[in-house]
Amino acid sequence: MAPTTTRRGVNHGNNDDHPLLVAARRPAAQLSKRPKDLYSLWTEYTHGLGGLKAARDLTSVERGAVKQKYYRRKTFWDVIASHIDGGFTAPAAVDLVYQVYGRTLSVTMILNKMIDDKNKRYNGRPHPRLRIRVVGQPRLTGAGGGHQEAGAAAAGARTTTRPPRPPPPPQQLLLCILAPPAQLQWQWQQELVLVLLLDHTTGT
Repeated sequence: MAPTTTRRGVNHGNNDDHPLLVAARRPAAQLSKRPKDLYSLWTEYTHGLGGLKAARDLTSVERGAVKQKYYRRKTFWDVIASHIDGGFTAPAAVDLVYQVYGRTLSVTMILNKMIDDKNKRYNGRPHPRLRIRVVGQPRLTGAGGGHQEAGAAAAGARTTTRPPRPPPPPQQLLLCILAPPAQLQWQWQQELVLVLLLDHTTGT
């Protein structure tokens, strides 16, 4: 009986490196289970945590796989992103969130409060201290206070100031000198009479 030989390096139809199989074996994009603080939560958005994909690079399908978790964290990410666009650094923006909600709360508790502020208290907007105010926009000081300031600003914008009256031309000034008003002319006549009387008395 002839000995059997094994041929190495021959693919016997097992195409394990097929792109579809590689994609199927690749773990699905995920978000970290529990970021330790808000700084880590922002890093998850920009770079990813624990070797996971950055949250901002997730596709629509990948976001749908972690829909609830992504939606909750996006409330925080949007606030930090808007502050960075307004000139803040990322750590300074995160510190501002901590100033509003406190550093003793967990990331989950802060997210809960941010979501409640946005959906239940401020009509889809973040906490007033976490808003970027546009230059020239009236500051909202409270319920109704902002409307009053906005109304005052609008009223001020509607009022027009009259330009200063230009000085009269030289011809008009000369006419006023040659033909003074009746009251002024009468005063000049009285002064002229007084001067004539003084001259007469001193001459005699």
